[in-house]
Amino acid sequence: MTTVGLAPAVSTCDVSVTLEAPFLTRTTEIGGFGVDTPLLVDGEGTPYIPGSHVLGKVRHALKHLAMLLDEDPRGVLFATPWSDFEEAWLGGDGDREGDTPDLVGTHRGRVFFSDLKLVKSDVAPDRQVDEKPKVETSSWLRTRIAIDPLSGTALDGALQVLEDRWPSGTRLTFEGKLRLLGTTEAAKTARTTLATGLDWITQMGGMRTVGFGRIVESHISKLKGASPAVSAPASPDRIGYELRFEEPFCVADGRRSQNTFESTDTIPGGVIKGALANALAAVVGSRPSPKTDGGPIILGPAFAQMRVSHAFPCGGIAHGRPQRPPESLASIAVVDRDANGEVTVKRELIDLALVDGPLLVNGYSPSFSPDFKSESPSAFVGWPDVKYELRVRTAMDFEARAAAPAKLFALETVRTEGLVWRGDIDLSGVSESDRGDLVQELGTIVADGLVGIGKTGAFAEMKLVPADAPQWEPNADGRLVLTLQTSTLLRTPNGTYDEAFADLLPGLRLIRSFVRERVAGAQFMAERYFRGADYKPWLLTSSGSVFVFEGIDASGLAGWSDRVKEFLDRGLPFPQSVKTFWDIPEQEEEQWQRCPWVRNAGYAEVTADSELHRRLAPNSGTQKIEIVGGLS
Repeated sequence: MTTVGLAPAVSTCDVSVTLEAPFLTRTTEIGGFGVDTPLLVDGEGTPYIPGSHVLGKVRHALKHLAMLLDEDPRGVLFATPWSDFEEAWLGGDGDREGDTPDLVGTHRGRVFFSDLKLVKSDVAPDRQVDEKPKVETSSWLRTRIAIDPLSGTALDGALQVLEDRWPSGTRLTFEGKLRLLGTTEAAKTARTTLATGLDWITQMGGMRTVGFGRIVESHISKLKGASPAVSAPASPDRIGYELRFEEPFCVADGRRSQNTFESTDTIPGGVIKGALANALAAVVGSRPSPKTDGGPIILGPAFAQMRVSHAFPCGGIAHGRPQRPPESLASIAVVDRDANGEVTVKRELIDLALVDGPLLVNGYSPSFSPDFKSESPSAFVGWPDVKYELRVRTAMDFEARAAAPAKLFALETVRTEGLVWRGDIDLSGVSESDRGDLVQELGTIVADGLVGIGKTGAFAEMKLVPADAPQWEPNADGRLVLTLQTSTLLRTPNGTYDEAFADLLPGLRLIRSFVRERVAGAQFMAERYFRGADYKPWLLTSSGSVFVFEGIDASGLAGWSDRVKEFLDRGLPFPQSVKTFWDIPEQEEEQWQRCPWVRNAGYAEVTADSELHRRLAPNSGTQKIEIVGGLS
């Protein structure tokens, strides 16, 4: 194994900021009755300062210092010119003259502040009050009102009620983490510069111009020592991984509007690989490439060849990785009549994957997931109840020190308290002689966690654990039910699923399917994957889609068991028609350059013959089943 230049990619410091009340950071949630501006708190009710706010304040402070030092040509504050430090550590500010929507080739910053949470609330010694307020229970209100410039009296309808939990002068201490992506020596230099920027800041939070949030003291500790490499499982053919987050994350899966990003509750394998690639670039100075020859295994073709599955949310240590609810689940009406003749209608879920035709149950037509109301199919597959919160951000005008116009946007973030995200890393596509070294190198890189996940740049502790390959044997009834666990590029706009599976499983016949589809693309995808070519948005088959097969000849499923097992291990490959239509290379390690939905990035994951299909099949003993047609 060659590990020259490899080291943990994340360096961590403790951050502490003490403010003097009044203090306010505004939440997007509705406050109590009559409160216009409620205080921002986390899921446990603790006030906090968003890490993005801290980073923005530090960035503007450093920019101000650089202007005062005329870009610091002598290196008094910055080890390199300010523009180089800003580009290397803070990334582009997204507000430079001449910026275009083309984001190809840019890189994000390598400085990540966590949310700073309130840990202590003390009344200042020179401002004692009769009773020290308790943060957990006290809710103080403060009012402001606009003055009519003509009459000099209070303006009608301009009273503002603010939530203010502490009397003026109370000292509030907030603590969090600063994480730097890069070598230890580079991180030490960056830490010194960032600490100077934090010391230059005089205020945090809202209401700056009326004296809110005055900083009394701030501190960034020295870098903590690097952790030993994450221990790797004994068998390197397939390993599992676990992610434990300390903060909410946003992995955008679409836009609700032009400036609002919706988050998925899963973390795609491509996002994990992207964060790993950024970590390697920060430590070694280059990203993984199939053309790399020599050096660590992870920098060569093995990086593209290893398959990282999506990380699914789990309820805790005792809960395994869940499955997606199948689209074959349907809701039926069940009528109950008590002794008094009172009628109650409730809904129950059944599974129709193995039913040979349309049917009525108890005289009613089943309804499927698009029409579900109170039904909760996630409970049948162990999918936890994930909570969300909305975070609103805006760019700040450096000159005006106020919100820049038309720069507001919102992120729907996933709350991570009490949850762990689990996935697998399959190495069957990697040379057998390289697998052990690759796992050891992964353990070194993620020893101090993985940072930069999603749009919020979230941090997670990453642990490598043993994992078993999926087990499957052909059913005696000669049928196979495949359920997609992640989005899959299976057919062209003019193609059919019969054609797709005739290519992937030519010995089996598709007899029915329960499918949802969506189109993916838009401006960034067009710039990234279709530059100079016709733009063709991708037609994706959504997770949960179900396909039912039977054998064409006497050999049935047995003759195709090896192919099915390969799909369970590595996901579905692209059908030839898909590769031709979207111009996707034949070599798997090159496909990610032309298409993001590759199986080695966690897409096209499938499960086979879930016990759910039989456990929830219609029961003729308790339900009146009436088949009303032939095969669907």
